Amino acid sequence: MMEETFDKISAGGLSWFVREGYRDLVDLNFVDGGGLSNVDENTVRIRGFYNFRGERIFVKVFKKRSGVSPLTIFKRVIFGHSAKKEFDASRYLNKKGIDTPDVLAVGVGSLLRSDAVIVFKVLEDAPMLVDLFTKFDDATGAEKERGTELIRLVAQITAKLHVTSFHHRDYHAGNLLVEGVADGGKPKLFVIDLHRSSFPRRMKGKRALKNIAAISHSLSFSSNDGNIQKLLGEYVKAIGDDSFEMDDSEKALGVIKRRIGKMEKRRLKSRTKRCFKNSTEFFIKKEWGETIFGRKGIDIAKIVGLIGEFDGGGGRVLKNDKKAKIAMFPWGEEEICIKGYELSSIKERVWAMLRKSRGHISWWSARGLAVRGFNTPLPLALVIVKKFFVPNKIYFVTESLKPARELDRFILNAFKNSNDGKENFLTGLAKTIGTLHRMGIYHGDLKGTNIGVFEEGGDYTFALIDLDDVSFADGVTLRRRAKNLSQLYLSTPSIIGAGDREMFFREYLKISGGSAEGEKIKRDVMKIVRGEEFLFVSDTGDVIEDGGELFVEIFGRDK
Repeated sequence: MMEETFDKISAGGLSWFVREGYRDLVDLNFVDGGGLSNVDENTVRIRGFYNFRGERIFVKVFKKRSGVSPLTIFKRVIFGHSAKKEFDASRYLNKKGIDTPDVLAVGVGSLLRSDAVIVFKVLEDAPMLVDLFTKFDDATGAEKERGTELIRLVAQITAKLHVTSFHHRDYHAGNLLVEGVADGGKPKLFVIDLHRSSFPRRMKGKRALKNIAAISHSLSFSSNDGNIQKLLGEYVKAIGDDSFEMDDSEKALGVIKRRIGKMEKRRLKSRTKRCFKNSTEFFIKKEWGETIFGRKGIDIAKIVGLIGEFDGGGGRVLKNDKKAKIAMFPWGEEEICIKGYELSSIKERVWAMLRKSRGHISWWSARGLAVRGFNTPLPLALVIVKKFFVPNKIYFVTESLKPARELDRFILNAFKNSNDGKENFLTGLAKTIGTLHRMGIYHGDLKGTNIGVFEEGGDYTFALIDLDDVSFADGVTLRRRAKNLSQLYLSTPSIIGAGDREMFFREYLKISGGSAEGEKIKRDVMKIVRGEEFLFVSDTGDVIEDGGELFVEIFGRDK
C-alpha cells in the first residue's frame, strides 16, 4: 500500500500536518467544539463528529490552558503533544500492518499552549469491542463461536502490537473497534486512542502480561478463567512460547488475575470519586454560601426550592430527631426524599469541611454501592449550606425507595399466612449480604428498616438505605460480620423461624467466603443477641417480641 503524503501548513495559530486532498480542514474552526455533533467533553479535550464535504470525520480538540507549569513544558519538550504522539503512532502502526482509523490531519499549538486538533476518518458500523462482546459471554452455538473468534482476533492484534514493541498504555476493549460484524462478514479490529503509548525495547514478560490483563479486565474476564486461558493460548500461538518468560501458563494466568484484581479496585475507587467531580454523570455548582454536588440532568433549581419547603416544615415527615430529619416530596409521578443534617458542633463542621460528614458519606456511599452493582435509591444531589465559609447544614437528596418496602414490613406482609417464596427470598438476602462482605463493604446499621425489598415474578431485589455509616475496604472483619448478622437477627420478625435463619446463615457463608470461620462468626452472633428482644417495624408501628425460644432453637440453651 502506497504511503499517504502529508503537507506541512501553518494556519489558525497551529502547525499542521494535513493529508493530501484535505487541505481545507485547516480553515475550519473547531475551538470549543464548534460545529461538532455528538459532543463528548472533559477538562482536557472535546471530541465529536463533523460532516466534511459529505464525509463524516471524527475530531478531537485539545483545550488551551491558561497557565502551563514548568513540568508540563519539560514533558512537552521531551515527549511532544498528545495529539502529535497519536498522529505518529497511528501512521507507525499502519506501516506495520496494524489497522487504525485513517488519520487526516493534526494541528498543534506552540510550546506554551495546550491546544491541538487531530482528525480521523470515521469507521461506519464499527462498534467498540466492549459493547459487542457482552452478548457473547453466555452465548451458545454459533454466537459462542463468534465470541471465540473475537478472542482469537484480540490475541492476534495484541501479539502484533507487542512484536512491534508498541505499548498501548490505555489498552482496553473500548479502544478496539470491530468492523465487519453488521453484515455478518469476517470481523476486523482497529486500534484507537493512541495518545498514551510508548516504544519499549521489548514487550515481553510481565509488561506483556499487564497489557493482556488490561484487555481481559475490560472484557470482564476476571471471573472466567476459561476466556483468559483462550486469550493466552491464542496469543502464544501468534507470538511464540517464550513470550512470557515464565515456566508455565499457570504462572502467567496468576499474574494476569492478580493484575486484574488491582485494576478493578482502582476502577471502582475512581468511578466512586466522580460524584465529587465535574464528570459525565455529575456536576459541581458553587455559589456564595452554597455548594451543590448534583447528578446531571436533574432540575437543581426545583430541588433547592423543595429544600426551602423542607426547612419550613413542609413535606411528609418520616423522621425528625437529633441526628437528622427526613421528609418526602412529590417529584412528578414519584417522590423524592430529602434528609437534612444540622451541624451543631465544631467537630461536625470540621468533618464537613473535610468531606467526611454523614451527608458526604451518604452521597459517596450511594455512588460506591451503585458502581459495585448494589441497589440503593438513586442519589440526586448533595447540598452544603455555609455560614461564613463554614458548613452549617447539609441536605442529601435521593429518589424514593418505592416500590420497595422495608425488610421487616415486607416479611410481615409476604409470609404471615404463607411460606411461598420464602426460600428464594432468604437466598436472595443471603446473596446480597454475603456479596457485600466479600467485596469489603460494611454497613454499620444493617437492620431491617434500612433494607428495601421489591418482588416481581418470584424474584427479589434488595436495596440499601440510610448510608451514613458505610465503608469500603479490602475486607470485613469477623467482628463486623457478626455485628451485621446480629442486627439482621434482632430486626427480623419471628415468623422467620430457626430453620429459616440457619438456612440463611449457610447460604451467607457460601457467598461471603467465610465458611472456614462459620463457627466463630456464629458464636460471636450468639454473644451479641443473647437476652435481647426482637425490635422491628410493622404497618401499625414498632413491635417488640421475645426472642428467647428462637435463641434456644438456634444456639442451644443459655447456661
